[in-house]
Amino acid sequence: MSTKAQATSRLAFIDVLRGVGVVLMIQLHTSHGWIRPDLRTGGLWQATQFWGGLAAPIFLTLAGVSFGLRMAHAHARGQEPHYGQELRRALQLIVLGYLLRLQMWFIDAGGFARPSTYLAQALLLSAYGLAFFTLAKERVRSAAFAACACAATALFGLGLWQVRIQAPERWTGLLRVDVLQCIGGSLALVVAVAAAHGRRFRARGFYALAAVIAAFIAAWTRSWVPGPLPPSIAGYLGQWPAEPGKSIVGLFPLFPWSAYAFAGTAFGLTWGRAPSERLTRNLLWLALAALCVALATRESTVAMHAVLDRWAWLTQPVRVTQRVAWVLALGGVCAAARAYVPIVVAPIETIGRASLLLYWLHLEFAFGAASSAFSRSLDYTPWAIGTFALILAMWLVAQIRMGLRARPSAPLADEPSRPHERTHSAPG
Repeated sequence: MSTKAQATSRLAFIDVLRGVGVVLMIQLHTSHGWIRPDLRTGGLWQATQFWGGLAAPIFLTLAGVSFGLRMAHAHARGQEPHYGQELRRALQLIVLGYLLRLQMWFIDAGGFARPSTYLAQALLLSAYGLAFFTLAKERVRSAAFAACACAATALFGLGLWQVRIQAPERWTGLLRVDVLQCIGGSLALVVAVAAAHGRRFRARGFYALAAVIAAFIAAWTRSWVPGPLPPSIAGYLGQWPAEPGKSIVGLFPLFPWSAYAFAGTAFGLTWGRAPSERLTRNLLWLALAALCVALATRESTVAMHAVLDRWAWLTQPVRVTQRVAWVLALGGVCAAARAYVPIVVAPIETIGRASLLLYWLHLEFAFGAASSAFSRSLDYTPWAIGTFALILAMWLVAQIRMGLRARPSAPLADEPSRPHERTHSAPG
């Protein structure tokens, strides 16, 4: 087996863990979208919220892991990472996050039935499309890039101006900082830290320290946002209570959420240079230690509750520590399962490889128009059956997606065909 094939095989557990994150995310979202409000108490509800709450930390941590692996591979080749390409990837995720908010307005909030808002929707769609495809271009001249960026900004501004006039109630929802914006913004911060350290970009301590800072700074940012900043910008820095009848703008602020991406980058740099034959064993030992940390930092324990009650500023660092520990514990289980019983986790791995598509698609069934007939009206049994059916449907979509991806394309007349090479993409 080649070195590249070995690396792909030994790190395939990342796709398994990402698939676990997708499954946890689906059950979390369907629980919020389908279960009756009067049933949202008790142990079962708390369990769905706890395990579902690990989905975002998994995605953010693995986004950092993927970047760390790419940096480790670049170092092994004697190169520096392609920071421009990495930054474009991060910005593309931010654009996709805003595009998703526009889609939810058009389909789920009835924007398609309001002709007066069509101009605003068209302007925003044009802005997002131009920005996304400009960022997707690997080679574009600086002048052309600047022109496209200015055009996209102008279209975006005009679109928001039209929203202010025709549908001011949609302003907050369209500019909400959700998980895709958070992943993209977090990766942009990680890229900036890596680039700032030049040839020392591979030093894991920088990213570990940044993770600690991001976790601790959250108490300060939350104490003053939105402050003098526009809510759409302040939402990237912290979270504050929403006004009655309005949604939270900063649902996933960079502080503390970027801490997971920074921690994941340190893990990726470590795993990228670990000996192949010892990686699974090391991950299992790490998972055992992480499980002890996760159990010790539970907020429900008397000791931890007393600590956080006395020093409230430790709340976010403790939560980040606990969630990172759970991610590592699940990662060890996924690594062992992928190494010893791969056929058992193969469906989860397939789901993980199409995580961004499935994130986008499942929202229409969890919160959108596809579930309007039974929204917030189900008991636990039909909810569980429906959630399983939705996960199965998402697996089928992932199978189709992987089949289309693996289909060889016809090479050009004078271009030799090349084997398909897949990299671990940032989750959605």
